[in-house]
Amino acid sequence: MDTYGNGDGSRRIALLLDADREYARSNIRGIQRARLEFATSQGEPPGAWEFRLFRRQVGPGEDQHIAKLLEWAPHGVLIEAGNVAEIETLTKLGCPYIRLGYELSAEASPTITTDEKAIGEMAARHLIDIGLENFAFYHQYDTPWTRCRLDGFSRLLQPRKVHVCPAPKAIFLPGRDFSLLARATLIDWMRSLPLPTGIFAACDDWGIRVIECAHACKLRVPEEVAVVGVDDDYLLCNMVIPALSSVRQAGEQVGRTAFQMLRDIILGHPITTTKATIRPLSVMARASTDVIHVGDPAVRAAILYIRAHRDDNFGVKQLLPHVGLNRRSLEIRFRRVCGRTLGEDIRRARMERVKALLRSDMKIDQIAHAMHFTSGGHLARAFRREIGVSPSQYRREIGENN
Repeated sequence: MDTYGNGDGSRRIALLLDADREYARSNIRGIQRARLEFATSQGEPPGAWEFRLFRRQVGPGEDQHIAKLLEWAPHGVLIEAGNVAEIETLTKLGCPYIRLGYELSAEASPTITTDEKAIGEMAARHLIDIGLENFAFYHQYDTPWTRCRLDGFSRLLQPRKVHVCPAPKAIFLPGRDFSLLARATLIDWMRSLPLPTGIFAACDDWGIRVIECAHACKLRVPEEVAVVGVDDDYLLCNMVIPALSSVRQAGEQVGRTAFQMLRDIILGHPITTTKATIRPLSVMARASTDVIHVGDPAVRAAILYIRAHRDDNFGVKQLLPHVGLNRRSLEIRFRRVCGRTLGEDIRRARMERVKALLRSDMKIDQIAHAMHFTSGGHLARAFRREIGVSPSQYRREIGENN
């Protein structure tokens, strides 16, 4: 067997990822793209890296994949939230590994993860944007990553109260078990919520459960209960009615960064850091949050005008005749209700439209022309300033499944 990091021929990378989930699949796409980038920039031959996916099992024989992994003798491992047996095996083996996901242990293992608190903040901002004043958080299991998402959600909503569904401590994977007791607990909790309420479910599986139980409670979605999940698993989000809005994580960037770090470790290159936190991309808005809960008629009229004309190049001056207020009065009322200025809301609405166009096959220059930007570069600068990533990176991350 080749010595780790110094063998001849292909370097073998084992993937312990839950590939039936969109987040893990996006990790794998990022890994693949990073390999292709190195093949182009470094001249690595096609067989320089060999990847193999080891699927975990649940129930009897659940550790069989560890024996198979040992038999394959990888040079490195990319592992999603590894359990104790897996981590102990890799440590004893002396095989370098990178963890993808929330760091659950006290050990100083290299870890690439998404910003869990930023996920919660993004969900809160989306629910605030549709005018809600009541907010709730649903999690089926109490884990460190659910607590981080709740922290971010609650922090952005302060001083508003967040109604949290009681959940027992557990170590199970999310969404794999929804007992009759869990269903009854969720239904009782939803019946106790003030209406209308925006519910942030800590993952898409649980967001689907919330919508199903809302139907059982005779609660209308999104009019009485607006729901947003996490991971933007396209198949899951669209198998429920109404379709689930969801926070899209930068899974490809996580996978790309993890492979780059593991590659450097295996090849003996200097490592500047063993930790990286990647911000989520955006909320993929669907029917489960397609509503506006704003009591102020002037503010509501302004929001509806901005949404209807986000393809146009307009400013606050063009908006005023459709609202019936002078600019100062509208700005004061809009900021009081929405927590931002009219100009900020116009820019946000236009960037949401750009995101939608980036999920089409239009070229960036064509999108810039359609949205009245002077050039593709002008659009790219505005997009990065508002969203935090370039249009091409956003398209790469989010376009493939949509």
